[in-house]
Amino acid sequence: MASGFVSSIALTGCAGLIEDLGGDPSSLATRLAIPPEALRGPDVMLTGDQVTGLFELAATSLKTRDFGLRLAQRQGAHLLSPLWVLARTAGTVRAALTEVVSAFDFYVTTAVLHLVEERQGALAVCFDMRLDGEGSQVQVVELSFAIICQEIQKMLGPAWRPQAVQLRHAGPRDIRSHRAQFGDMVLFNQDRNAIVIDGPSAAKPLRSASRRLNQTLRRDLDAKRALTRRDAAERTDLTLRALLPAGRFDLATVAAEMGVAPRTLQARLTDEGATFQQLVDKARLDTARRYIMDSDLSMTQIADLLGFSGASAFSRFIKQQTGRGPRQIRADREGRE
Repeated sequence: MASGFVSSIALTGCAGLIEDLGGDPSSLATRLAIPPEALRGPDVMLTGDQVTGLFELAATSLKTRDFGLRLAQRQGAHLLSPLWVLARTAGTVRAALTEVVSAFDFYVTTAVLHLVEERQGALAVCFDMRLDGEGSQVQVVELSFAIICQEIQKMLGPAWRPQAVQLRHAGPRDIRSHRAQFGDMVLFNQDRNAIVIDGPSAAKPLRSASRRLNQTLRRDLDAKRALTRRDAAERTDLTLRALLPAGRFDLATVAAEMGVAPRTLQARLTDEGATFQQLVDKARLDTARRYIMDSDLSMTQIADLLGFSGASAFSRFIKQQTGRGPRQIRADREGRE
């Protein structure tokens, strides 16, 4: 599955931040074949890999590990502003986030967002990119999390901080910027990318709630989504990526989550020239790449997280899929750093 495309609105504020940090945004963009007009205008179509690549290149070349966090201060949620407007008309913070997640894939094809119920009424907002490349995704994940937290703060007040923020990738030596953005409980090398919201915060009513406006906005969004319905392979991929961190990605579970019978799902995938196992392998490979490229976890730990019987089975899978073993991929990463 291709990395997908995104409007250059995703680069809003990027050129200015690069300049403020002493860099040349045009030079960095050229290295990734990004047209110069994409740095200043919102309507140039780019690949997801180009956008994430520019963020990573800026962070490394300018020696600014918290580039994504800084960019979030300049961007806000403009890319998903219609969705957050809908969210604020919901009754509670939990309902607002449910609205965001339910329509997220209409606005963003390069990432997946889902909710997980936690103990004592807490709620986890989980996030993953859907890109093919092996390049690092640290900056775009931290940028996305910072923007989500900013939007939740608009609902709960500027003093609110998550109960915890969990990140798949390794952390920097200095995490002061992360603690300033997310609070003290920032955890790296985790089994998921997640913002955990405590129960009372999730249940808090919203002052901006409006049932009538919510219904009107939702009908409008549903009408637009009906014109761009996703095929079975795309829906299966989104569902797999939501279930993968919990180790629940067998056919029966995925089909039940999608509201269809396993045989029906298999038939629809066959009609589209896809198989369920191909999609499982793709989702596992993409997640494995994130751990190999961005985390400090050992191959044994990664194998365990992704449900392999051991490091050897994991290594064979990666080599079959990419032509290189996981240690070679990580060594190549370290050689580029």
